[in-house]
Amino acid sequence: MNLDPDARDDFDLVGIGQCSIDHVCRVDGIPAVGGKAAMLGYELLPGGQIATALLAAARLGLRTAYVGSVGSDAIAEFVLAPLAAAGVDLAGVRRVPLRPSGVAPSLRRVRAAGGLCPPSRCRRP
Repeated sequence: MNLDPDARDDFDLVGIGQCSIDHVCRVDGIPAVGGKAAMLGYELLPGGQIATALLAAARLGLRTAYVGSVGSDAIAEFVLAPLAAAGVDLAGVRRVPLRPSGVAPSLRRVRAAGGLCPPSRCRRP
């Protein structure tokens, strides 16, 4: 990606922002403030709102590019790999030495049948 404003790249969508690793914990219910909930499952997933949107757009056939910074760690490789595999242009990514990449915790309430709870029904009792 050429970041010169006078240059022209043909992208349908350029995302500027964060990519991170999501620590997704599946729980029966969202605990009250200061409370606890048993973890039913755990996954590490590439994430971040901008990265997720670009990945979806690239998979739909749009020409996409990501501009942002990541650390110089294994997390950066983990979160950038799906973007690269989907064809997202990563030339605008800056790797910052000695800086950790972004990490985001996430709780997901699980329905009795084992699926994710729809947002309208994921309220605390």
